[in-house]
Amino acid sequence: VTQSELKTFTAPMDEMIHLAMPELDDLYRVVREAGYCVNLADANATVLVSRLPEGEAATILRRWKVYTGSIFSEAIEGTNGLGTALAEQRPILVHRDEHFREQWSMFSCAVAPVFDHAGQLAGAVNITSCRADLDRTAHQLALAVTMQAVQRIEQAIFRSRFRDGWIATLPGDRSGGNAMIAFDDDRRVIGASRAARAAFGLSDSMIEAGAALSQFIEVDDTMMR
Repeated sequence: VTQSELKTFTAPMDEMIHLAMPELDDLYRVVREAGYCVNLADANATVLVSRLPEGEAATILRRWKVYTGSIFSEAIEGTNGLGTALAEQRPILVHRDEHFREQWSMFSCAVAPVFDHAGQLAGAVNITSCRADLDRTAHQLALAVTMQAVQRIEQAIFRSRFRDGWIATLPGDRSGGNAMIAFDDDRRVIGASRAARAAFGLSDSMIEAGAALSQFIEVDDTMMR
């Protein structure tokens, strides 16, 4: 691998880390008191960033290598929160003995995948706790908070990528709050989030061809002026 190829490979990950950090820090402040660590992983389930809680929980997480650089793909670890969420490309909760390997049965993991500006899988945000006194309902609430953080990360990625264009955001009830279409001054579509692609049947070829925005949504001319 040449130096140029390496830079091309790492650039999207560097950008994702940079854009995700504010949300990861906020998420950590919310869940750390419940003994959760917060991890950002790439699409191969390699942990890129990890925030560990304090005290005994951190010691246990380090002992089981739940930290930056660890790999949790299904191929290596079987059913686990991070690997399974990436494999199935959906939010997932794996609570204690629902893990494939017995060694992970002390952990509860809530994970939401992250999709990039083109609707492609870019990684995932995972929070993991080893506290036995938190039941599944509590972890479901933690998953909901994680999913909200991921939505904001995806919005940041999309808005950064299309910062020189116009961006229309669709009502949340149609898309979970992340259906966004980017368009130029001629009102030709130049980008669409995963939710927008699903809502309107938008494909890469349609976007590359410069599909007219009017095919999908109506924009208020007064607002545009």
